[in-house]
Formats: sequence, structure tokens, C-alpha cells
Amino acid sequence: MRITVQLQEKYGYLILPVIIFILAVVFACVLIIYLKYRPRRKKQVVDGEKAWGALYDDEKRRLRMKYLQLLDALYYKVSYDRISNRQCYLTISRYVRQFVSEITGVKVSRCTLSDIKWMNMPVLAALIEELYEAEFSKLSMGDPYWAIEKTKRVIEVWN
Repeated sequence: MRITVQLQEKYGYLILPVIIFILAVVFACVLIIYLKYRPRRKKQVVDGEKAWGALYDDEKRRLRMKYLQLLDALYYKVSYDRISNRQCYLTISRYVRQFVSEITGVKVSRCTLSDIKWMNMPVLAALIEELYEAEFSKLSMGDPYWAIEKTKRVIEVWN
């Protein structure tokens, strides 16, 4: 009985593992390059001061004048007893939140006080905190005239 043996070429058995290794290295390199240079999504601007700079000066002035006029109308209603103190504080809170929402693009009207503090808006957080005391107490003992004037100052100096 005759048996023939064929010998493989020297290192011939390494061809398949070498091809798999080269493909794995190429895949890893392509993945690393993709992850390094892929386009990134823009995050929502949370910092109110940075978002303020996006508006034009005339837009800022228009928004300020709009809300200052609303506060003047509220002052008139309070002075002629057409609105209660608690309702006045609720309206002030709504106006200042709407102003900041329009000026920054961040929906502050849906945020709690702790969210506003977290968003790096200390002036707004301090004002809302002061308004909360008269707004949610059993007896609304606040001074609405003072609250309106303070809110006007916040709107005027918001930058």
C-alpha cells in the first residue's frame, strides 16, 4: 500500500489567522478614527448669560420694554386694588419666568427653584425665592410694590 504525504509550504497554515488579525486591526483603527472625528451633537444651552449674547440689541430692548410695561400695568392694578397681593406675586413670577424663557431659550417656566439654581441663574433664583415666601404662605404679607420694583431692576440689569 502506497501512502503519499503532501507537506504544506513553510508557514502556510498561518495565512487564515494572519488575514483575520489584519482585518481586526484595520477595523479597530477605523473605529478609533470614527469615534475621534465624528460630528458631535450640540448641547442645549443652559447657561442664561451665554444664551443672552445670541440675541440682537434691539431684540433685547424690545423684550425688556414689553415686560417692563407688563409690570407697570400690574403696578396700576395693585394700586387700585383690582388684584390681590397673592395674585400679584403669582403674576410677577409668571412674567419674570416668561422673560427669562424668551431671552435665553430655556423653558424656565417649567423649572423648580432648585433647577433654576442649578442652571447658573443666581439673580433669577434669588428673586423667585423671595417671591415664593409671599406667594405660598397662608397669609400673603409681602409688599407687592417692592416686588414689582425689584423685578423691574432684575429685568433691566439682565445681561
